Amino acid sequence: MRERSPAGRRLTLCATAGVVSIAIAVAYVRLKLLREGLDPTDPSSGDLVTYYYPMLRWGFAELARGRLPLWNARQSAGTPFLAIPNVGFFYPLYGAFLFLPAATAQTVDIVIHLAVAGFTMFLFCRHMGMAASASLLGAVVYACHGGMVTKVYFPNFLAPTAWTPALFPLLDRVLARRTTRAAAALAVVVALMVLGGNLQFAYFAALALIPFGVVRAAGVLAREGGWVTSRAAMLLVAAGCAALLLASVRLLPAADYMRDTWRPPGALSWDQAAIMATPPGFLVTNLLSPLPGPDLARQAYVGILPLVLAGVGLMLWRPRAVALAMGVTGVGAALYALGPHGPVFPVLFRLPAGSWFRGPNRVLAIVGLAVAFLAAGGLDVLWRRSAQGRGRGAALTALVVTAAVVLGAAWLLRVPGWHLVALYCGAALLAASALVLAGPRAAVRHAVVAAVLLITTVDLFSGQQPRGALPARLDHYFARYESFFADLRARQGLDRTHISAGFVSPRLRFHSDLAKAGLNHGIWMVTDYEPLCDLRQDRWLRFLGDVGEVPASVCYFVLPLDAATRPFLRLAGVRFYLVADEENPPSPIVLADWVPIRHADGVSLYEDPQALPRAFIVGRVEVETDPDRVLERMRSLDLSRVAVVEEPLPESSTFGDGRATIVRYDRDRVTVRTASPAGGLLVLTDRWFPGWQATVDGRPAAILRTDYLYRGVVVAAGEHVVEFVYRPRSFLLGTFGSVLGLLCVCLLAAGRGG
Repeated sequence: MRERSPAGRRLTLCATAGVVSIAIAVAYVRLKLLREGLDPTDPSSGDLVTYYYPMLRWGFAELARGRLPLWNARQSAGTPFLAIPNVGFFYPLYGAFLFLPAATAQTVDIVIHLAVAGFTMFLFCRHMGMAASASLLGAVVYACHGGMVTKVYFPNFLAPTAWTPALFPLLDRVLARRTTRAAAALAVVVALMVLGGNLQFAYFAALALIPFGVVRAAGVLAREGGWVTSRAAMLLVAAGCAALLLASVRLLPAADYMRDTWRPPGALSWDQAAIMATPPGFLVTNLLSPLPGPDLARQAYVGILPLVLAGVGLMLWRPRAVALAMGVTGVGAALYALGPHGPVFPVLFRLPAGSWFRGPNRVLAIVGLAVAFLAAGGLDVLWRRSAQGRGRGAALTALVVTAAVVLGAAWLLRVPGWHLVALYCGAALLAASALVLAGPRAAVRHAVVAAVLLITTVDLFSGQQPRGALPARLDHYFARYESFFADLRARQGLDRTHISAGFVSPRLRFHSDLAKAGLNHGIWMVTDYEPLCDLRQDRWLRFLGDVGEVPASVCYFVLPLDAATRPFLRLAGVRFYLVADEENPPSPIVLADWVPIRHADGVSLYEDPQALPRAFIVGRVEVETDPDRVLERMRSLDLSRVAVVEEPLPESSTFGDGRATIVRYDRDRVTVRTASPAGGLLVLTDRWFPGWQATVDGRPAAILRTDYLYRGVVVAAGEHVVEFVYRPRSFLLGTFGSVLGLLCVCLLAAGRGG
């Protein structure tokens, strides 16, 4: 039988690694995330249920219908949609949402990215010359360690973390081979990370690449001279520019949106950026204790056997400079995760982009990457020295020393489950001894490696105990208030609803599908759940709620339903109120005006017949150019007759009574017919945002920021047709940039030198 070519063997190994990565991802999701008894209200999955799932579900449903969802009219009296930085709708791997039910697609997305994480780690290890068996260990550790699997509830964390290992071999190819195709591939991976993920993880990946890149560039410089590193530098710059251009369809609209949020880039304070830092004692316990625990408490857990093997890799794997560089990366990331308790975070916070991001503990995925690589390196050392019959004593000595350090630390610190640590350390010693004694006998060595992979998988699986449920298990939960929403959909027209929900409430729990009931249940909402809430909405809510020094509102506060808030909610077109009777009851003076519609299980639905329509004409306009004074000024006005604008009015404006009728209402286009004997100001109580354009009878007209949040257009006497259209310039520029970036990548890929 003819022997397979090297290319054929490589293809077979990659296919095997792909199958193993998919199998492990499927097993983890099936056994850990889709099991019975998970809590739909658990905080760990709260953002997935409350935010990411409804955003992906609605956005891709719109795309499947052939509509580009630039604007979300259902939430927060209207808000940009594609510009929101937290969800990347142009990320190619979200394609499953176009073809599958959204809940199923969410599960498939987790499987895909856990598999990508394992496979890219395998490729990194193989690129660095490790044996296939050792590379598989690296894949298992990276895909299943705590820093990775705690991100399954955060799609924009999971996507970039899964692709991070691919950056290392691609960077190395650009440095060593200086090929344009390698630069093109690097640009594509970086663009995928940015298109699908939170920029924080691209920042972490860039920092993680520095020690590795410096070491590899120094090696190339020593071997081949400065001119080749200059060419590599030019290719890296080209790859970076192409990646940014490719991702500009997301980056430019997001930058435009972020300017007016509570946290524009660089605006975080020290305390805000350091939130979720990991205390030193907690980090050590997290790293060394194999006892099962909730997923958020296991972010640093990499498995005991991999930790022991990582010590061997750090001490003995060659090239030594790369092993030390990955060790520096892992230690640096662990120190950064300590936040103010360690030396790295304070330094980086003061550097460019250091104050852009919060949550130092999110970097623990980089710790997992370093340990996975070094653990694979440790197993590679044992594998090769066993086959070669030399250096086996040094390998066993390194393993014994590392195991003693791990076990000694666990015992001295009285880490919970240190007896289990001893068991895993013993398994590591036993496996290493068997591997060394096996010598050149391939069957025995493969059996030992299989045992190592099995023990590691069991350890990592058992160490994680996720508590939050995936949307695929929540059909009944999402339908619990369907009778109320059916009533609302039948009655609402364009009138809005306010759900008076609490953050810890057993009824009308805000951190659930109710926060985005507009997207989930087809109603019009005056509030939202948006972690990057814009400042206007935040200040409006604080003004109504008098919440004092409460942290960022995420576009929601529990508002008092009383005489003070009633005029503002009526102005916003809120006709319906869903209320938990005992937790935030309306004041008697407000309740006297409302009409009850439905009551069940301590929840009531009311209608306020005096709510204003979404579009109306006012005959009196006041100008207040200081935004901070507008809301207070509105308090003393009859908001159905008087509007406050923040820009000077046209000199020829005249105002009187009139009527307005919405004749067409689409996501990003609204048509209103007006009639006014003397002229007036048309008020549309949809949110004012840059990118909205207006015409009156086909002629451009200025949109005035009206009543703090909304849109106003001056109309002359007589009948007119006013049309509002959303055409954000940043999206058009971003689309052009992405097309240009795709062209650049194609040119790089077509360049000489594969």
